[in-house]
Amino acid sequence: MKAITLWQPWSSLLVKGPKRHETRSWKTPYRGWIAIHAALRFDRIVTDACQMFERELAEMGYQKPWDVPLGAIVGVGKLSDMIYCGETLQSASLIPDLHEVLPYGDYSPGRFAWIFSEMIPVEPPIAAVGRQGIWNWDTLGQLQILIGQLDNL
Repeated sequence: MKAITLWQPWSSLLVKGPKRHETRSWKTPYRGWIAIHAALRFDRIVTDACQMFERELAEMGYQKPWDVPLGAIVGVGKLSDMIYCGETLQSASLIPDLHEVLPYGDYSPGRFAWIFSEMIPVEPPIAAVGRQGIWNWDTLGQLQILIGQLDNL
């Protein structure tokens, strides 16, 4: 199964919360199910992000913003589309409810919004080593369980 690593709290916000898209500086031709992996450590800018999204994280069940899982697959999403943010923020008007999702991603000119049509949290999260870019997650036993769950959708 394809996978992508995101810093926390972004991975949990995408899987369980109000973050609807992943924004990247690059696009991919891949469409389909992709595992969402939370990086093993916090990024230096995460302190501000965790405090900024403290209410949302509490609503997702994390008593403290630092309680989010690290180094694990936290969900599986169906990557269905990619939208180019254009040369100006106004040209990103193809993104529905842009004003609502703006705090959860970098919609700067020239970036891409990865659109997920479905998102399934993985409970409990599955420990995994992440990588940069899109990578293959091949923990066979866990993968078979997830594929069985996805086939029932």
